[in-house]
Amino acid sequence: MVKDKDRMQRSIDELTEWQENQYNPGHWIGGITPNNLITPRKPKIVAAFLIMIALTLLVSFFFVLSDYLSQFMQLIPMEHFYYVAELVLLGVFSLLLLIGGILKVRRK
Repeated sequence: MVKDKDRMQRSIDELTEWQENQYNPGHWIGGITPNNLITPRKPKIVAAFLIMIALTLLVSFFFVLSDYLSQFMQLIPMEHFYYVAELVLLGVFSLLLLIGGILKVRRK
């Protein structure tokens, strides 16, 4: 119990010091940031949410892709570019979220 209070107090002290000196030039040179600002307490829950969001985006990516393929002949060339750009951005973003979630689950 005392150990938890000491750890919590140390965490609060680190956060207070960071808040007081976050705009002080040169104070945090070296990238020292309190742990409670860097990592969440339950990384597996965060990873699960990342994976759920990524899978939802991937499903929407496939729906948009199928819609694009069905309307392929009806679009003018500039609309092709915009549609492909949307598809690429959606696909890349969802894959990055998925990879981030998987890496967060695998990290110990």
